[in-house]
Amino acid sequence: MKRNPDGTWRNARHAIVISNRIVVARWVTAEILRCKRTGLSMAAIAVHIGRVGQGHEQPLSPLPDGIEFPAGYRLSESAVFKAYHKAMSQQPAIDAEIFRKEDTARCEELYLKLQSGISRGDPRHVDAAVRVLAHKAKLNGYAAEPDQVSGPSGLHVQIHLGDECENERVTHNSEKDVGSRLVGYFQKPAQEPTHRS
Repeated sequence: MKRNPDGTWRNARHAIVISNRIVVARWVTAEILRCKRTGLSMAAIAVHIGRVGQGHEQPLSPLPDGIEFPAGYRLSESAVFKAYHKAMSQQPAIDAEIFRKEDTARCEELYLKLQSGISRGDPRHVDAAVRVLAHKAKLNGYAAEPDQVSGPSGLHVQIHLGDECENERVTHNSEKDVGSRLVGYFQKPAQEPTHRS
């Protein structure tokens, strides 16, 4: 004999029957993941799902056709926690990867919500979108940090002219001075090489 997904026995000649309990459990898992992406706590997710099951709130994930919740449907915070970690562990990932995937999905959702403002050319939406993409790149490890020049020390420039080496500290205030000195280096008369006999 074979079993149905809910553990009940079935005849080998009969098709698999997916019970309402399994449909509810799969929807609850999808709703937990969706709520977690929006930043809700486990306790808030438990209250939300209970209220959706009782018909008092709208779900974030669409309800499957024919789903029926038991009367007085409730979900505990620990059940939400277990379902969330079971769903995340089924995705191929290690511990740090679980959170990275979740944060990447959040970034993609934020970017999607900014699209209407970006298409209108709103500078605040564009700025926020750039920051979301930069955070996503940093999170996933493919962000390239540009070298920034800041502070009083400035940028260290080495100029090599033959055997001579001159070090200069470039700051925002002394860029013109360094430029005039550089011109002076290139305008020096070339020294005649001395031949020894």
